[in-house]
Amino acid sequence: MRKFILVTVILVWWLPWGYAADRCSPQPRVVVEGQLVEIRHPIALIKGENGQIYRIRLGPYWFWKERGYHLREGTRVKVVGIQKGKLIFPIAIETPKTRLFIRDECGLPLWRRKP
Repeated sequence: MRKFILVTVILVWWLPWGYAADRCSPQPRVVVEGQLVEIRHPIALIKGENGQIYRIRLGPYWFWKERGYHLREGTRVKVVGIQKGKLIFPIAIETPKTRLFIRDECGLPLWRRKP
């Protein structure tokens, strides 16, 4: 019985950590620098320095409002994110004045975090 309890306690303690580690596998990052040409939540368009248009998935408007985040068309930005298909999911967006954090290092949206 003691062995069973010990094994159960070890598994209960170890499994959540192992699960979280599996969820956070490193994904290649992309960096896009350019000018915001259009913002229509949840998508922003950036014209890169190479002339290419990039689609950035900003996340829900309520998250931006809650955090006091603002972007303006015409602003130069640097986006570090994860590309999936034609969309870039930003981890951080840097403007000349500030840095906005949208996702954690695993790429998980900050609005889904539990308090």
